Amino acid sequence: MIYEEVDCQMLVELVTDWLEGGLPEPTRAALELHVATCEGCVAYVEQMRATEAALHRLESVEVAEHEDAGTRDQLLAIFRARRN
Repeated sequence: MIYEEVDCQMLVELVTDWLEGGLPEPTRAALELHVATCEGCVAYVEQMRATEAALHRLESVEVAEHEDAGTRDQLLAIFRARRN
C-alpha cells in the first residue's frame, strides 16, 4: 500500500507498521513528511511510542510467586489487541 500523501487518518492506520519498520520506503517517507508538519500526529506518535515502551516493560516484569500470572497474561493480551 503506497500513498502519495498521508493524512491523519492514514497515519493512525499505519503507525504500528511504521514504528516496527514495516512500511515500504515511499509510504514511510510520506508518513514522516506528514508527521513533520502535523503537531497532532506528533503527539499521537509520541503516545504510541510511550505505550509500546510501557508494554515492553510490562513484558519484562517477572511474575512473583504470589502474583496471579493469569492476570498478567490477560493484561498483555489487552495491550497487544489494542496495538493491532
